[in-house]
Amino acid sequence: MNQRNWKPRQRNERKTLSGSRLFVVLSGMLVLAAFIVARLVTVQLMEHESFTRYADRQYRNSRQIEPMRGMIYDRRGEVLVANLPYSYSIGLHPSLLENRDAAVHHLSGLLDMPASSVRSRMNQSAQFVWLQRKVDRQLADRVRTWGGRAVEVRRETRRDYPYQTTGGQVVGFVDIDNIGRNGIEREFEEILSGEPGWEILQSDGRRRAIVDPSYPRQDPVNGGSVVLSIDIEVQAIAEEELRRAVERHNAASGSIIVTRPATGELLALASVPLYDPNNAGEFDPSARKNRVVTDIFEPGSVLKVVSFCGLLESGELNLGEMVNCENGRFRVADRTIRDSHPYEYLSAEDVLVYSSNIGTIKLAERLSDREFYTLLRDFGFDQRTGIELPGEASGLLPVPSDWSGVSHANISIGQGISITALQLAMAYGAIANDGMLLRPMLVLSTTSPEGVTETHEPSIVRYVMRPGTARALRMLLEQVVERGTGRNAALDGISVAGKTGTAQRVDVENHCYYNDRYTSTFVGFLPADRPEYLAVVVIDDPKQNGHYGGEVAAPVFQRVMERMLVTLPLREPLYVTGENEENGSDNTADIDLQVPELVALTRTEAERELAIRNLEVSWEGAGEVVTIQSIPPGTGVEVGTTVRLTLGPCIAPSGDVEMPDLRGMDLREAVAVLSRLGLRARVEGSGLIISQWPEPGREVAVGGACTIQAITRFGGSL
Repeated sequence: MNQRNWKPRQRNERKTLSGSRLFVVLSGMLVLAAFIVARLVTVQLMEHESFTRYADRQYRNSRQIEPMRGMIYDRRGEVLVANLPYSYSIGLHPSLLENRDAAVHHLSGLLDMPASSVRSRMNQSAQFVWLQRKVDRQLADRVRTWGGRAVEVRRETRRDYPYQTTGGQVVGFVDIDNIGRNGIEREFEEILSGEPGWEILQSDGRRRAIVDPSYPRQDPVNGGSVVLSIDIEVQAIAEEELRRAVERHNAASGSIIVTRPATGELLALASVPLYDPNNAGEFDPSARKNRVVTDIFEPGSVLKVVSFCGLLESGELNLGEMVNCENGRFRVADRTIRDSHPYEYLSAEDVLVYSSNIGTIKLAERLSDREFYTLLRDFGFDQRTGIELPGEASGLLPVPSDWSGVSHANISIGQGISITALQLAMAYGAIANDGMLLRPMLVLSTTSPEGVTETHEPSIVRYVMRPGTARALRMLLEQVVERGTGRNAALDGISVAGKTGTAQRVDVENHCYYNDRYTSTFVGFLPADRPEYLAVVVIDDPKQNGHYGGEVAAPVFQRVMERMLVTLPLREPLYVTGENEENGSDNTADIDLQVPELVALTRTEAERELAIRNLEVSWEGAGEVVTIQSIPPGTGVEVGTTVRLTLGPCIAPSGDVEMPDLRGMDLREAVAVLSRLGLRARVEGSGLIISQWPEPGREVAVGGACTIQAITRFGGSL
């Protein structure tokens, strides 16, 4: 019976056990379901934004859009630098590589890079690294095909300098990231660089970018532009002739500047050795700098004009007086001064013409140390000019309290002072420009990325000398070229003024001068009486075929000017030297000046405007400003013409006035009427007034301008 009862009990136990397992399974499933539900709630509600951002990071990313860098032009609108849009850069996502050893082997071969360099970049912690920048499309495609989704190729712009070495030191260059590193590229980085944009891209499973127009995007702002005063043809001529001279004389280097002295515009500036900004890294850093503004040198005899200027200004010099030049040897303090060519007596004029050191030192003794130092500073030495190029040097000029017994003598002949070629050009520009020292103009205009154009105008630094003194110096410098040390700079048919310089180079280590190393210099301008073009040539350490400035540097000036005048003819008729072939008479042209607008200027301002143009003045009346001028603005006159000016009160200092009817008046009368009302005249033509703007009866603010048009009556001039 026990046996019969045992079996059924065993079956019940199995049923009970099976139910327990089912309960456990069901319970587990319920727990799992609850967990899943809870997790879904958490993900969908509590962590929704976090997971959305994570998904965006996986499938959406932002990419910077590179702006087009701005253009640089020469004065004629020639493009000096441009952008090549089809340049490619190769990057890598190291985390997506499956076999790094194989990748190192293939990439080093494809990119011609050392395996160690490739491996070091792969081992960086960054999600993205650059392998090579600015390569051609063929190479980029080969690497992308092999690397798959681990490789990313981006299209970038590359700076292109079509004139290569020509103007390279002025324009400068950019680095691999298109950031300016020298020259104009660096100085105007803010204008040229522009502002990058950005866009949001979607990526597929292979990290290929998919553009979605619904995603946000910010377009880049392209860079602005810069227009230079440089004429690329003149620049090419200057560089070519300078390079030939450096090679011919086996010199260490050379520099050249060509300017328009009337405005301070720089038409060319360069130094040799040259470099190509397309491959800036392949050249020595010394070739990339512009020695015209960065290097200083002792100028030698080209500085003698400063002493002559001071003596003429002070009335301490008679050009006909005789100076004892001591037969070429003269003792100053503890030093013996020598002339390269000994002279016994020379006129003061010939002291400069034949560049006598001894004669110059004796004459310069009439200037005190303080007067001489102040004059040198007035010419701009020991001061930066403010040119828009990096690395400009200020030069070296010790203060008088630090001068030794021989300093005054040394500096008067261009030793013991160091200057830049640019300072020298602007200083001689003051002589060429009737005493006005101007700032150099390298940039004519800039246009910002927003399209705002700023035009640069000539800027006067100061008046260094009277116009009469400048005229006297130009006549002396013309004699230097005609019969003195600068004869190799002469040109047929055009008067040239200039000065040579030959300075011993300084031995810095031994604190003395070399006996066999020199800096050869020439600075000149033409035409001599009314200069339009000026050039400075500096040849550093010539070792062959001479070393004097007259035989090394002056011929460079001559060849540059000969070639340049074919490209840029003189705007005014030439001052021709010699006899006219047709009638045997002197063919010097009578070139008219134009009378400036003087009404409403003060007496001092009017006198200055006339002095600049070598015009005389006579005064009538009394008052604060000029109210009438005897010769209308814009009228052509000869040098020395007297302009009669009438002074009167400024009747209408503020407010509005009614525009009078000027039609039918003489130009002189109309200008006087406007002046009495506190208005300025803008004159077109001469003679009787036939039209005006604003029209009669209109209210005009005092200080405003009225444009008046006049015609000559009876076919003649008033």
